[in-house]
Amino acid sequence: MRKLIGTTLLVAGVLLTPSLAVAQSEWGVDVGIVYSKPSASPGVFQIGTPVDVRVGLKSAGQMMLEPRFTFLFASGSGSTLTLADLGLNLLFGSNHRSGMYLTAGGALTFASGGGNSATGFSVNGGVGTRSGTGNGGTRIEGFVRYDLESIDLGRPSTLNIGARIGMSFWK
Repeated sequence: MRKLIGTTLLVAGVLLTPSLAVAQSEWGVDVGIVYSKPSASPGVFQIGTPVDVRVGLKSAGQMMLEPRFTFLFASGSGSTLTLADLGLNLLFGSNHRSGMYLTAGGALTFASGGGNSATGFSVNGGVGTRSGTGNGGTRIEGFVRYDLESIDLGRPSTLNIGARIGMSFWK
């Protein structure tokens, strides 16, 4: 467990360090609805998840670098499960505060529970739109994420199709 937390904090620090050196452009929180279809299993709907925190780092031109972080802690019946999802996406759009954008990226999932820890990988892409005034706004995004099979996590390859809505704040 300590190893997982330490690794998670280290990776999060590395991903978020650029925000200290460069003025951050956007940060926000998202909630969503997802249909997940694991291979050889029935699909399920998840509402309210994924919930993630994101930091958009403006770069030259139409591209934005966006680290994303999702955390889940579940406890019950004498056992606990901890999941930390660290992702990095590139956003392409003509305006960093409003209008349509395209996104693509990947994420590492770190899991710990029952005395075991494991890591998985996923890739994603989506299309969204931002609108806002002043220092805040909303963001809506449709996305597709593919979780690669992870024997360590006990996770089959899974196709996820969903939408997320979030609040954005600009600095």
